[in-house]
Amino acid sequence: MVKRVRKVRAPAPVMKVLRLPLSALVLSPENVRLHSHRQVDALAAALDRFKQQSPIVIDGKRVVLKGNGTVLAARQLGWDSIDCVTTTLKDQTEIEAYAIADNRLSDLSEFDDERLAPKLLEISAADLLGATGFDDAELADLTAALTESTPGPKRGLNGFKAVPVVRIVVAIENSLNRFEAAMQATGEMNREKALLRICDAYLANHAATQRDIEH
Repeated sequence: MVKRVRKVRAPAPVMKVLRLPLSALVLSPENVRLHSHRQVDALAAALDRFKQQSPIVIDGKRVVLKGNGTVLAARQLGWDSIDCVTTTLKDQTEIEAYAIADNRLSDLSEFDDERLAPKLLEISAADLLGATGFDDAELADLTAALTESTPGPKRGLNGFKAVPVVRIVVAIENSLNRFEAAMQATGEMNREKALLRICDAYLANHAATQRDIEH
């Protein structure tokens, strides 16, 4: 019997983070991703609020492979320097493939809107919406699309599930903008009545759920 030899892969190289002047970085002339003014503004808002949470990836000549938009945003904020790591890739085709993959792979995922909406409402109530890349109009469209969905079993008003409804009420109770969102979600012109309708829908849904559990 021939014993198989298990191939041991080399460990991933340890990345060394370097603090480099922004003036020393070169935006990639081969970058296939376009950065709109809106995106750069959103990146700047995120950097300003959360600071830098992941490094820029550069090659040996300090050309930016990952994070061209972030570099633009940092310059817009007036930053002098930024954290970077140098790629271990040497082949130019591999480098270009990595740069495209970094941009493309995130496009292959999608948001769970039913979870996203209440989170954004809470974030908006804390005045952090602009740092997420979403704006008020997109949030309104998202909540409107969810309320128009077909109601199913154990759902509250206009198709909202019970738990998100509770979180929506918490998020909107102290914000005029969120009152407006409640009005749009219910079709009710009075803010207080809109909130009462959401609360009533949740309580009715909760009572029905409890009856189902008991039986």
